[in-house]
This record gives sequence, C-alpha cells and structure tokens, in this order.
Amino acid sequence: MYYKEADKPAHARTSNLNEELGQVDTILSDKTGTLTCNSMEFIKCSIAGVAYGRGVTEVEKTMSRRKSSTLVREHDISEEDDIRGSLNKKAAIKGFNFTDERIMNGNWVNEPHADVIEKFFRLLAVCHTAIPEVDKDTGNVSYEAESPDEAAFVIAARELGFEFYKRAQTSLSTYELDPVSGDKVERTRSRFRLDIDQVGEYRTE
Repeated sequence: MYYKEADKPAHARTSNLNEELGQVDTILSDKTGTLTCNSMEFIKCSIAGVAYGRGVTEVEKTMSRRKSSTLVREHDISEEDDIRGSLNKKAAIKGFNFTDERIMNGNWVNEPHADVIEKFFRLLAVCHTAIPEVDKDTGNVSYEAESPDEAAFVIAARELGFEFYKRAQTSLSTYELDPVSGDKVERTRSRFRLDIDQVGEYRTE
C-alpha cells in the first residue's frame, strides 16, 4: 500500500500484521480528527509506595493553574528547568523524559526496596509485544511497538538498565545490571514460562 500524494508507504509496527497486510484492498475510516497528539512520555513512576521522577507533568501544571494552588512551587519549577537543561545536553529520547538520581545509572541497587525496583523494570522490559531492531553499526536498539505507551515503557526500561534486545520464537533476551557484581549481564527467559519469583506474573501472547 502506498499513498502517492504524500509519498508515504504503509509501515507495519508489529510483525503480527505482515501476513494480513497483503490481503488489504480498501481502507474505510470514519475518524474525523482528535485533539490529542497520540504520544506518551515516561516521566514518573511509583514503586513500592515511593514516587520516582523529578519532572512536573502537564496534568499537574494544568491543575495548578486551574486551582491557583502551590502544586508547582518555585523550587519545583527551577528543578524542572535543571532537568530540562540536563536532558537537552544529551540527545533527546522519544518517549523518555525521566530523571531521578535515586534509580538512574544503577543507583537503584542502593534503594530500600531494590528487589522490587528490579522486578518493576524487568517487567517493563519483557511484558510487551514490541519488536527490537538492532543497528549493526552502532549496536543501539530501537523498538517498533503497536502503541506509544508500550514503546515508552520498554524504552524507559532500556534507559534504566534493563535493555530488551532480542525476541525469539520461544524466548526473550535482555541485558540487565547485576546488583551483586555491578556488571551488565545477558539474561534469556522463556516467553511462556518465566521464573515467577524473578519477574512476577507474566502476560503470554
């Protein structure tokens, strides 16, 4: 399928659609437009009752303006400016707008609930339908996902040390930080039966 006027070919975001794409002849749509931009950014998370993420979300800003409250305080704003400055210094990562020195760069191993944090990000790294694409020249991994929120979660896991890099027919492979040795190790797990003590309940496809 190809849209000549815009010079845009069809693009499959999941391999599950490949067999069905050849059967498509006509597309009918009643969509008239939307006010959302259909994007998702990983900004904050709550793990074991602790909130992580130093940024202020758009929802918080809007609620603060409406209620004229002190939700976005002066030091929060200055802190956010510092965060944006540090993020601008490095290449922007689509879907990832998170910073918190408590769990970034492997610092999560020093947190009181390090085991829960490890399970949280491991689940983000493996519970999805995204397809990894590894750049042979740089070794960087990018993802093709069915939805922006799914992509944001797996990208967040990658940026925080749990990099999903290969999906086989019966297994998933990740690179993770070993909290004991401090080294980056490769882990491969069955897609259909994972160690429940390590990753909790896993959704099979």
